[in-house]
Amino acid sequence: MKVWTKKNQEIWVLIHVEVQGDPETVFPKRMYVYNFRIFDRYDRDVVSLGVLTDRQESFRPDSYARELWGCSLDFRFPIVKLMDWEDEERWEELENSDNVFALVVMAQIKAKSCKSKDELKAWKFHLVKLMYQRNYSKEDILQLYLYIDWMISLPRKLEKQFLDDVYLFEEEKKMPYITSAERFGLERGEVKGMYNEKFQTIMSLNEFNMKPEDIAKATRLTPEQIKAVLAAGDKGLDLLIGDDATRH
Repeated sequence: MKVWTKKNQEIWVLIHVEVQGDPETVFPKRMYVYNFRIFDRYDRDVVSLGVLTDRQESFRPDSYARELWGCSLDFRFPIVKLMDWEDEERWEELENSDNVFALVVMAQIKAKSCKSKDELKAWKFHLVKLMYQRNYSKEDILQLYLYIDWMISLPRKLEKQFLDDVYLFEEEKKMPYITSAERFGLERGEVKGMYNEKFQTIMSLNEFNMKPEDIAKATRLTPEQIKAVLAAGDKGLDLLIGDDATRH
């Protein structure tokens, strides 16, 4: 980001965001390593931010330190624990916010906290209704829906019930964005783009020599899928899309 100080001085700030889905003891060290690598490459100030999406209350790492023979390192970074937003007051803040990222956060929280698929279906429908109630554009609604649909995956039977509910709601609102997109091939277009993005993420993380198990956590796939995609090389994207079609 290029920003300006109050004295109108132009500065650059590189923002490094790390989304961590599971408690890992190596997380603070990785935050430091990535921060330094970015600084070393660009020679600019780097702000590292941790977003913790796990369900372990005690996992709240915010620093990495080393010391030997008078040589010491003390690296600290801000974190956000998404489960903190389940508090009644903060959840209400999300419900009332018109910021699109509020919906993204809500989808992530419910994807991990719901105890049954029926409860998950109800929340997925609630989030879709919120998109319309906040008067987002058709393009924004479709993009957010793609994300929510990927984050909150339902069994085929419940997914059909969910889409039936959405159809009735859209008919009432006279804004058939999602259901018409479903009928006219949303899965052939935007969904392919979504999987292309996931494919690029897999290939990028592989360049950092990350293990298939770690890449799987970052992309919500299985280690077996990651290994198959990497083995397929340039045809890995077709493999991802084909695998998804087989599951559905």
